[in-house]
Amino acid sequence: MYLQILLTLLSLPNPTTPQSFSLIGDSNPTSSSINFWFTTTPTPTTTPSQSYTALQSFKSSITSDPTNLLSSWVGPNLCSYNGIFCSSTQTPQTILSIDLNRAHLKGHLHPSFSLLHPSLSLLHLNSNSFSGDIPTSFSSLTSLTELDLSNNNLSGPFPTHLLSLPKLLYLDLRFNSFSGPLPFELFQTQIDAIFLNNNHFEGSLPISLWSSSASVINLANNHLSGPIPMTFAASPVIKELLFLNNNLTGCVPEGIGLLSDIEVLDLSFNSLTGRLPSMVSCLSGIEVLNVGHNRLSGVLPDIVCELKRLENLTVAYNFFSGFSGECGRLGFRNVWFDFEGNCMEGKDLQRPMVECVGVGEGGFSCFRIPSARNVMCGGGGGGPPSFYGEVPSSSSPSMASRP
Repeated sequence: MYLQILLTLLSLPNPTTPQSFSLIGDSNPTSSSINFWFTTTPTPTTTPSQSYTALQSFKSSITSDPTNLLSSWVGPNLCSYNGIFCSSTQTPQTILSIDLNRAHLKGHLHPSFSLLHPSLSLLHLNSNSFSGDIPTSFSSLTSLTELDLSNNNLSGPFPTHLLSLPKLLYLDLRFNSFSGPLPFELFQTQIDAIFLNNNHFEGSLPISLWSSSASVINLANNHLSGPIPMTFAASPVIKELLFLNNNLTGCVPEGIGLLSDIEVLDLSFNSLTGRLPSMVSCLSGIEVLNVGHNRLSGVLPDIVCELKRLENLTVAYNFFSGFSGECGRLGFRNVWFDFEGNCMEGKDLQRPMVECVGVGEGGFSCFRIPSARNVMCGGGGGGPPSFYGEVPSSSSPSMASRP
């Protein structure tokens, strides 16, 4: 499994930047259609003339088509166009999906796509050179379940109008140039997979994060800052959570143990401080845990190394002072354990001890935050921890972490 993850990681663009990876689906934005979110066939009512207008308007907005892909977009038989997929059971046939991935097209996203709103379920335009913003008319695509615009040159603030799409389950905007804050409402939708990595988003993580119903959230390689929200929902279903290479500060909250279904947790390349909370031991299904390249300190607890499904534990380049027996036996379980660049006296590849003096001593304690109550793994049997806190509605005046 770790080799599979590593190969996926190496397949991502821009290898000079710390990259994120996924165990669910294909993490490479140049991959072909991801169809397991496509679950329903809407009742089509688009007229042939509307569809023709939509496609021809889009074609006319393309400024470069080096592979001549759109040369087939001629005449009334729209279902014969390259990249167009139609229903085989409806008369007349209606367009259900558009897949122009890796077509090397250049231009803007044309508002005319909204004319396909009664029938279009999948829109995949990744790995092209589209620029500008996402037209607000895309909010009319009420049957859309998958939207993949990754690996383009799109920009502007987060397109909040997409959050009104009632059937959207897969949103992929990674490897673009979107900027500004993440909206509170993003994590209060039905979207199951949220890929926003490798953009320029900034500001704090919305406190609504832990109320999300998504199974995959990738926010890696942005400019997000501030603490990880401490207020958790009762039953997060997140399986993959990737925050690597941002500017996050503060502590890893105890409530992280509520993520009882999580398989991949990557908090690396941030500025997190304090000790790794003991409630990480509640993550009974976790396979990949990466907290490397932070400012964490203390002794790495055995209860973390005892996690049964663990395949990759990375704590490198922190200020951990040591680990005890169970962590030392991870190699015998074929678990990848990277602890270099810490303050572990007597271990190889550690920091100069002069860098370790005073780290983690005194000052602010992560576990002295007012009103933050400890959580316990349910029943003592490795189940989900008990619940604390509630996520406020979007009308709440504060978007930051709070008790």
